[in-house]
Amino acid sequence: MQINQTDLTMDNGSRILGFATDQPGRFEGFHGNVFIVLDECKSIQEDLFEAVARIQPNRILAMSSPGGTTGKFYKIFSKEQKWWELHTVTAFDCPHIKQSWIDEQIEMWGREHPLIQSMIYGAFQETSGEGLVIPWESLMSCLDSPPTKDGHEVVAACDFAAAGDESVFCMRVGNKITKLVAWREANTMAGCARFALEFEKAGLKPEQIFGDAGGLGLPMCHQLGEMGWPIHQVNLGGRAQEPDRYQNRGTEMWFRAARQIDRLEAILPDDEILHSQLTTRRVGTSKTGKLNLESKKEMKSRGFSSPDRGDALVMCLASVSDHPAWTRMNQPSLNEVMEAGMTDWSGDNKLRESMGLNTG
Repeated sequence: MQINQTDLTMDNGSRILGFATDQPGRFEGFHGNVFIVLDECKSIQEDLFEAVARIQPNRILAMSSPGGTTGKFYKIFSKEQKWWELHTVTAFDCPHIKQSWIDEQIEMWGREHPLIQSMIYGAFQETSGEGLVIPWESLMSCLDSPPTKDGHEVVAACDFAAAGDESVFCMRVGNKITKLVAWREANTMAGCARFALEFEKAGLKPEQIFGDAGGLGLPMCHQLGEMGWPIHQVNLGGRAQEPDRYQNRGTEMWFRAARQIDRLEAILPDDEILHSQLTTRRVGTSKTGKLNLESKKEMKSRGFSSPDRGDALVMCLASVSDHPAWTRMNQPSLNEVMEAGMTDWSGDNKLRESMGLNTG
């Protein structure tokens, strides 16, 4: 399919013809002294390269930012390299690109992220998605070809964080994520107040809101309850609904969200940090053969930040019926939960005193 075309005839009689196409037949009919320039080659199919070869050009310039380890452009830099003169240009070689911008991108995405390896270092990346819960290509397809807006169910999710990590509020209406707000707050009382403010602004009811009750999230859920927001408590480290397949509830939610994204069922926000977090979390198996998420400590050892926005999003994408049923009036007190060993929160008295918690 022809998209655009440029046709210039120079004073010496030579002709410059430029066009975009995905049809090999568009290259037929060119003969003589021909110099062909192919741009964005990682997206060009091999049959187009075959059509170019039939022309028997004098020279071919094939250029592109690198993509995955498949396709003709990758072959040029691997098993076919003896027939080409190869050049790799990194972002460090470009005088118009500032070092501050390079540093910012590496910090945002992580040095190992496929986008950074391609955009900054000019390196091909294995992008089959093996070892990742949500492959980069899957996310990009969902962002580039989002589904139509569907449904009216309102669901919100909270990921609570201590100092250093982000607290995140995420909300969806139907299949569309309508709000994703992230901030850092060392004071837990102020953090609860900020969540309550977001609930009020969004016009939410407590039964529409779900919060991660693991670790620090447990006392914050209790504090929100005392502030008039008895939200659903979801322990991402707790038992999965399909315990034979998943090590815990968090892993199960990530994989269910991955299926929605792969099937182009969700309308996701334009948030680069979220995109990075979604596409860098690895998966493994437990000793019993169940699927299990890479821990946040392991992610940080690889140079990636805690996937707080990702956790909030996958919790939000889950439907209300997808969550374990909690009866708020029958929820255990904080002390009862701690004594039963149902949380990994340390029970720091200073933290509880700073929050003014009624530990029942």
